[in-house]
Amino acid sequence: MLDTQTYFETRTELTLEEYKRFDKWMHKNLTGMNRIFTIAKIILIALCIVLAVFSWKNGDMIRTIGELILAVLIFPVFSLVHTISAQRTYQMIHKQQDGAVQIYRLYPDHMEQVRKQGNTQIAYDKLYRVAETDTNFYLMLSKMQGVILVKTNCDDKTIAFLHTLVQK
Repeated sequence: MLDTQTYFETRTELTLEEYKRFDKWMHKNLTGMNRIFTIAKIILIALCIVLAVFSWKNGDMIRTIGELILAVLIFPVFSLVHTISAQRTYQMIHKQQDGAVQIYRLYPDHMEQVRKQGNTQIAYDKLYRVAETDTNFYLMLSKMQGVILVKTNCDDKTIAFLHTLVQK
């Protein structure tokens, strides 16, 4: 049984790639935005194709080609916009948190983020969700805010402890 003095400590270096993974997971699993954007993309592509068919039937080949090119570009444009948004958010977080390396201490009933400005404590029962992926644990404070704990930076005891949080 763990006492209040016992804790596990881990460090997370928040790189842009790590944040992109988190952002993608968050949007896919928590916000429903992934489904909404997919439906929007399909509707826009279908609209472009319908318009291209009408343009083709009216003999306007230049407009037909333009609408088909637009249909092909919809997925890459949405992806680019999401990537730019993730990069901006990452840069903002990076500035607010004194750089990329974060230290987290895990106690039996709460976690603590250690920073120059002061420590922040979060009780596990206040977490929205705790999730595990192939590479990380995500301790979610809300649907849009969470803590990334990189598995490769955790020892076996820390991972075992985090598994108990995922199962709650």
